[in-house]
Amino acid sequence: MTLRLFLLLGILAMTFSSCETRSAKAGRYNDSIMQHQYGISEDFTNLDSALIDDDGHEMDDAHILLLAEIVNGQRMLDTLGNFKGDSSLLMASRHLFNFYEKVSETEYPELMEILQRPDSAYTRADQDRAYILDSLIRKQFSASHEDFLLSQREFWGNYNIVPAEVEE
Repeated sequence: MTLRLFLLLGILAMTFSSCETRSAKAGRYNDSIMQHQYGISEDFTNLDSALIDDDGHEMDDAHILLLAEIVNGQRMLDTLGNFKGDSSLLMASRHLFNFYEKVSETEYPELMEILQRPDSAYTRADQDRAYILDSLIRKQFSASHEDFLLSQREFWGNYNIVPAEVEE
């Protein structure tokens, strides 16, 4: 009889320890997206540093790594799917990652091309265009991140998620 009781208690302990709240699952879902978003952001920072350093080889390498990280993030979203029938965070993430792809394939290459021109070929028009591109990139980043954060905060509220940086 004690062996049965011991086995029953063991099974109950395993059952209760494997239970995870919906909030915890939603938090893990959010974290899996954020892990890729942080990686992409880090690669954008590396590319921006290379642009500032005006190192053409470093720019090209950073750009290639950025593009690969964006593709990895998009693939992760494809396999992740929605959360328990709620596609709000997934769609916001797709929109953000698609923006990353667009800006890294349009504005950044043009900016890189301008900045890699030799001083003898660099004109005032190039300087003006580089400034316009930089301003456009910053404006688009700000709008895209704000849109994503609004969706993410709504998701957090729906599933009672307290982000780590807010926890006390």
